[in-house]
Amino acid sequence: MSHFSFLNVKISNPDISILKRAIEILARELNGSVSDAVYDYYGNKMSVIAGVVGGSFRRGIGVVINKDGGVSVVGDFYGVSRDAVDDFVARLTQLYTSIAISESLREMGYIVASEEKQGEIYIHAVG
Repeated sequence: MSHFSFLNVKISNPDISILKRAIEILARELNGSVSDAVYDYYGNKMSVIAGVVGGSFRRGIGVVINKDGGVSVVGDFYGVSRDAVDDFVARLTQLYTSIAISESLREMGYIVASEEKQGEIYIHAVG
């Protein structure tokens, strides 16, 4: 059965600009495009803060702010592997966290560089 599903993400009170930057990176990694909407099988549209269309997510996967102020991932995941959705959520959380930490360190006056090795993001701060 095709319908929109919502999955909570462990990000509370998000900075929308950081969330959008994380989605832009995910879109590049998934060879997709950034979108402001996702669709279900029947063509019904749901607006999102930012989303990705492409790859495993041909109808899109996006993020919204839920009533508790947290982030939820939304999409019609019929025909999409659970691993693909779980990987998206994990990578979104990782990217959001690393961008937020880097921004906070810069605001405190540190010079920040980050690098990724074997799926892990390392942040280097010098101050």
